[in-house]
Amino acid sequence: MKKYRWVHLSDIHFAYKDYYSNRLRDELFKLLKEISRQNKVNFLFITGDLTDKNADYTEDLYRFIDDLLNILGLDENHFFMVPGNHDTERCQLRELVLRGIERKDYDCIYNLEEDAINTLISSQNKYFKLYKKLKKEDYPIQRIHFVKRIDGANIIHLNTSWLCGMDGQEGNIFIGVDKLYEVLKEEDITSESLNIAIGHHSFDCLHSKEQKQLSGLFKDFNIDFYLSGHIHQSSVCYNYHIDTHFCSCRQMRSDSYDSGGLVIGNIDTENGDNYIKFYVWKQEGYWAPDTDVGPQAPNGVYKIDSPKFPLKKFKEKPIVVIHKTLNTPINKEKLLNDMGFGNVLVYQYPFANVQINTKEEWMKHKENTERFIKSIISRLENNVVHIFPLSQIPLLIYMGYLFQDDNNNIKIYQLDENGEWVLDSNDANSIPLKITFIESNPKTRKLIVVVEVSSKISDSDIDVYVNTTENSILRFTIDEPERFKVLYASQVREIKKKFRKEMEKYINDYDEIHLFCAVPAGLAVEIGRCILKSMWPKVFLYNYRRNNTPRYEFAFDIN
Repeated sequence: MKKYRWVHLSDIHFAYKDYYSNRLRDELFKLLKEISRQNKVNFLFITGDLTDKNADYTEDLYRFIDDLLNILGLDENHFFMVPGNHDTERCQLRELVLRGIERKDYDCIYNLEEDAINTLISSQNKYFKLYKKLKKEDYPIQRIHFVKRIDGANIIHLNTSWLCGMDGQEGNIFIGVDKLYEVLKEEDITSESLNIAIGHHSFDCLHSKEQKQLSGLFKDFNIDFYLSGHIHQSSVCYNYHIDTHFCSCRQMRSDSYDSGGLVIGNIDTENGDNYIKFYVWKQEGYWAPDTDVGPQAPNGVYKIDSPKFPLKKFKEKPIVVIHKTLNTPINKEKLLNDMGFGNVLVYQYPFANVQINTKEEWMKHKENTERFIKSIISRLENNVVHIFPLSQIPLLIYMGYLFQDDNNNIKIYQLDENGEWVLDSNDANSIPLKITFIESNPKTRKLIVVVEVSSKISDSDIDVYVNTTENSILRFTIDEPERFKVLYASQVREIKKKFRKEMEKYINDYDEIHLFCAVPAGLAVEIGRCILKSMWPKVFLYNYRRNNTPRYEFAFDIN
């Protein structure tokens, strides 16, 4: 199976336009441009409700979808959509037919007369015209459900809205599984293919009878994923009985009820890099990882682990990465022996006992660090990586920035007060973090961010470069900061999580972030991993020199 990557949008409600929704859609293009730049996208899915309350499909909507395809580098053959309830016209005749079905046993759906089917389907005529204009082909109206095969993948289109149209139907929707079965048995849908079903309504919206029948079809016809919308919330789960993953996407508008969002899917069976990543739109005006999906998707990422898509299996031999410019170089042989690594691949930054005194020297080591990390980054995805950092804080932040925050196979060690490298401990205490924000008046476009863990940072040292009385300050402080107080990986992760969550509130409001950090080496790397290339503004980094006046000096900027 080849690699696949897709973008999943839902509930566009394009007729719904206000400032917040317009901004969300404009910023969507910027995010997708960055996502597409990182890795090729194969498919775009839109799971219904392209309009709102059956309003007309406008030229603006056509341009919106056309722009999406252009940014993602896709043609109409790699774009798939299904209708939603808002794409279905409600009328008296349609309701009479549905009421008649409701009064009978629902099994009568499997024996509907052609006139009744035509009445129900005709309520989506405007959608069918939209489909033809966007896809440059007719919608197979009489089949209701259908399959498209492309690039070794089967995309199963479920029209879950052709039998809905009355109030109170949640949990009672039928889709006509008999129609779906007739379609599926004509197709060659094997377990070797990627098989994605798309529909508007989430699985829970369907009648319990229909859920049981559909589950059987999903199992028998090797359906790997069911992508849906309608509920305006992100959700994901796995049914191991039928080996199907269910994923719902937020809406593509912003209102007072629900946030907007999108989903990125990734399948790479060769490397086991299989995941679904959720994004949410913040009312403050930026995209962020959706951390409200649930425990199965911590930090907005659902790691796919099933028989067909097993989770990444790391190689037995780890990779060791050493970035130590302070004091004498690490004795590699002793380190590997002490840590019990044995004969493993080691990457060591080729400079030690470094004193950086000029702008040119900072830029030299910034460039050297970038070359060093980029030379090994392709190996990081498939290995457990053990990092031993002890360098100037700006270099370590930049190192983390180059890694970004996509890999969970990175272990970062720190040097304790006895000169021993440590990772974690069951006895590690939780470290309370105090967060304060002072907004300047008038508000400027510069934000000073201060992180005090190893020591305090005085305003007078900051004032040399950026005025603390004229600019907003966001300060992260632990009680009685001192060296070696934050030593273990669990403590670092706790602070990192709070730092990232708090920063997400402010990054879109400022053009510059001036970052002053008194932190241990491992936390510096993790702070760098929080600085997302597609979301953060320019970040200015400063280095602490105890014997200098002033004690902080500007090093370089990133992003």
